[in-house]
Amino acid sequence: MSGKLIHVLFQAVLLLVFFVVLTPLGYLLRALGTDYLAR
Repeated sequence: MSGKLIHVLFQAVLLLVFFVVLTPLGYLLRALGTDYLAR
């Protein structure tokens, strides 16, 4: 039971890190994309 709980927690942390890394990356890509298109 505890092993399953650790697995679920690990997945949740992994997902959180994924979002924390992807969100600024997405904003940066969108900013670069709009800047490129505006030119």
